[in-house]
Amino acid sequence: MAIKLTRVEEFALIRLNRPKALNALSFALVRDLARAFDEVAASDARALIITGAGEKAFCAGADIGELGGRTLMEQKRGAELGQATFAML
Repeated sequence: MAIKLTRVEEFALIRLNRPKALNALSFALVRDLARAFDEVAASDARALIITGAGEKAFCAGADIGELGGRTLMEQKRGAELGQATFAML
């Protein structure tokens, strides 16, 4: 999994876990985030904290290196997934 979801008392903690890629948002990471957001929303957590693994970056943004081998339609679906996922916040 590209993220790690844990609980500390009433807090949900999500750690983006791609430090070698500066925690860039791959399609898999965004799908994992959507599932984690659903899980947190269904829980009794009172707050959500999102961090990034490693010491260089919280999150570099979209993983544009992943777009090269994808069709325009796949890229569009990925962008829509990202928008829908972050709208959950």
